[in-house]
Amino acid sequence: MPMRGLCVGIPVDEGFGRKRKRYGSGFPLQWRAAFRKERQRNVIDAGGERPRLISDEELQTLSIGELKPHNAPITLVGYDPNWPRLFAREADRIRVVLGDMALRIEHVGSTSVPGLAAKPIIDILLIVANSADEPSYLPNLEATG
Repeated sequence: MPMRGLCVGIPVDEGFGRKRKRYGSGFPLQWRAAFRKERQRNVIDAGGERPRLISDEELQTLSIGELKPHNAPITLVGYDPNWPRLFAREADRIRVVLGDMALRIEHVGSTSVPGLAAKPIIDILLIVANSADEPSYLPNLEATG
């Protein structure tokens, strides 16, 4: 059975128990449909050619709903040596909640790279047997806050 993952972004100062930035596949629903359509259209061929880049206009035709520009400041901070510890704390909490359903938990994103400035959000990749079967694991995560 193939494993599928989901990504959860946790603001560093809030923690898993207070607020989840995103869940599911890690992307808004409108992006998921666009990615699915584009994957079907741009399959890498046997020769290893890369898919072509698409314009903003083409992306809009593949998206569900209107694309809205990001209109807020993005805060970057210097690397914090506590980020790996904060990830470990949240990964332990996820393991307690999901048990064997959590096949793998990884620290991903810019906070996982030592020395790199980043947005102060710990990104976590959670691998479960079937991320599309959200009723099997999401209620447990939501119940813990």
